[in-house]
Amino acid sequence: EQALPLLREVMERRDECSIHLRRRAMMMLAEQRDPAAQAILIDAALADPDPQVREQATFWLSHVPGDAAVEALAHAYATSGDLAAALALLERSLLRTDDPTSSFRITVVLANVLIDLRQFDRAETLIGDGVFQGGFNALKQHFGG
Repeated sequence: EQALPLLREVMERRDECSIHLRRRAMMMLAEQRDPAAQAILIDAALADPDPQVREQATFWLSHVPGDAAVEALAHAYATSGDLAAALALLERSLLRTDDPTSSFRITVVLANVLIDLRQFDRAETLIGDGVFQGGFNALKQHFGG
């Protein structure tokens, strides 16, 4: 709780010297379990100039309990119009998670992004052929397959 203002200040900096601090802040923000911390993570995933910060923010959002963070991220990507970036970040997040619930949530978001990009074949492959095995297994479990 006391760390949040400091983490917010670190994340607002965009200078070259703060890159390593911003990268390290991602996990600490995810541990906050606070809607304000999630908002900072979403902002970092969408707008941070450093690709690793954006990737880590997306990764840590995928591990926040519940669907709120992933849904917020999906909505933020959809409204930003940067679906190609969303696709790349979500794919990397999916490949890095071992949690079936996180895999399922990310797979659903990824499929929606692919559909929004009109890449129906890739969406079908994602869900039907299990290219991303963790997400596929979670989908099968969820739908009783």
